[in-house]
Amino acid sequence: RIFKLDEQYALCMCRDVTEQQQAKNELEQAYRRMKMAEQIEALNHWYYYEQSDEVESPGLVGRLPGIGDPQAVRCRSEVMFSAIHPADRAKVLRLLTRGEFPGDYVEFRIRLDGEDRFLHSRVIYTGGEPGSRVIEGYTQDMTRIVERVRELEALKYAINNVEEEIYACTLDGSMEFANAQFRNRNRVEGELTGFRVYELGAQRSTREEWEQRVASIRSNDGTLKYTVRFKDDTGRVVAMEVVCYLIYDRTKECEMVWFFGRDITRRVENETRVKELNSLMDTILNNIPVYLFVKDPGNEFRYLYWNKAFEEHSGIPASKVLGRTDLEVFPDPRDAEKFRRDDLKLLRTNGRLDFTEEYKAATGETRIVTTSKALVPAENRLPLIIGIAWDITEQKKTERELIEARIRAEESDRLKSAFLANMSHEIRTPLNAIVGFSKLVADADSPEEKQLFADIIDSNSELLLQLINDILDISKIEAGTLEFNFRTMDLGLLCQEQYEIHKTRVREGVRLVLDDHAGSVELFGDHNRLAQVYTNLIGNAIKFTHQGEIRFGYRVEGDRIVGYVSDTGVGIPADKVGAVFDRFIKLNDFAAGTG
Repeated sequence: RIFKLDEQYALCMCRDVTEQQQAKNELEQAYRRMKMAEQIEALNHWYYYEQSDEVESPGLVGRLPGIGDPQAVRCRSEVMFSAIHPADRAKVLRLLTRGEFPGDYVEFRIRLDGEDRFLHSRVIYTGGEPGSRVIEGYTQDMTRIVERVRELEALKYAINNVEEEIYACTLDGSMEFANAQFRNRNRVEGELTGFRVYELGAQRSTREEWEQRVASIRSNDGTLKYTVRFKDDTGRVVAMEVVCYLIYDRTKECEMVWFFGRDITRRVENETRVKELNSLMDTILNNIPVYLFVKDPGNEFRYLYWNKAFEEHSGIPASKVLGRTDLEVFPDPRDAEKFRRDDLKLLRTNGRLDFTEEYKAATGETRIVTTSKALVPAENRLPLIIGIAWDITEQKKTERELIEARIRAEESDRLKSAFLANMSHEIRTPLNAIVGFSKLVADADSPEEKQLFADIIDSNSELLLQLINDILDISKIEAGTLEFNFRTMDLGLLCQEQYEIHKTRVREGVRLVLDDHAGSVELFGDHNRLAQVYTNLIGNAIKFTHQGEIRFGYRVEGDRIVGYVSDTGVGIPADKVGAVFDRFIKLNDFAAGTG
């Protein structure tokens, strides 16, 4: 300070205020820090002046409804009370008018900035006489905390009421959290301290096994899904599907393993039952001797099912059928077009179709089936087509064979009748000659005439013997008693014997020739039956050859021996060649023999 003494001198007084200024600066900084902390913690000071019934709060009054000035710091108490939730006004009134709840918090809801906020308020000072008191306190905006608490409560409620077991532990297995489902199943109450996850429920194992599981979770990018089975307290086997995650907990600053377990016992039981039923149904459908197939009209009539019987008869495996159309499955496109027409007709009529049809299998064989098609309703889509077909190919084949057998039997009966009628004539002719000429032999006038009669008797005797042998052979063949005597024989010697037997029987002007250029050949067979074949063929050639030659023999062709008899006789017409092997066939009814 400066004091004037006279015109020439003045008195100056100085005082060191450095500490004072420093203290002031520190107070200002502390005040700013306090305001900043109040902002961060959403704190507001307030004063209630009892005498004027006013409330002062710089951060609160300007935000009340109806104030209109964000900078306002004072208002009548009724203005503030109008913004407080009706259920909370009594608590705030006691706080302001009576200064109650000293050192304690009061929670209330208030409308600020057009939103409902949750505030905590506390009285920190009450001064003055009743009627003129000044009450000081502060409020804290707890809206976010309350909302968070509500969210946590909702989450806790949800976690404790879900069907899944939710629990967490540290890497050493120490339990940190467990919801109600886990606690109820494992009978855990109170604090989790002292519990190890590998000692409880689905995770029950040894410490070594637990450490291996943690390693598996870590090696699988921090997640793992598996199913465990264990017995509960009642002895029932429980199947639990567990999904676990390795998560870093920033609050505890350590890694945690969170488990989400779902009881899938009923699902597993149902799936097992469904598998058993599907297996049973599949076994039944694949072992019944009928075709079964299902088509989807909504997907170009592609096959959904094709059973084993259809596979076996068609030669087309199900792997080449499912998901394909008829045109892609069947080798003959005409079959596929017919099947498509039938399917479209079934959809139009919305009924049932029954018919007999043919199709070509993968082997090229034509199969005959009796088919029945019907529609199976389906939700939100076209109905499915189910088909059942009975393969009657063998039945039709049997029917044709029976018809052919009946025709053959009727023809055989007719031929037998004709044969017997013919035999009566064939046997009577040589027999009459033998009887007649036997009587004439005694009355012959000359030796030449006697020899002629004897030759006639001999020729007719051989013819009669041949007829009887043929009849006996036919009887044996019919009865199935024809026997064979196999042995090693010389084919060349057999043919030489045939030549000696037949060389004198050929007609005049006919030459019998044996081709022996193949040499001697040994084979294993029935000598008598083979000789009979040559005898029949040569005898037939002699009967119908009146001029030229009859040539017979054999030749070797690779590993086969081919015997033959050829002649220059009348021959067999080309259209009758196939008939010579039928029973009792005679191309010339005027010639002797059985046919």
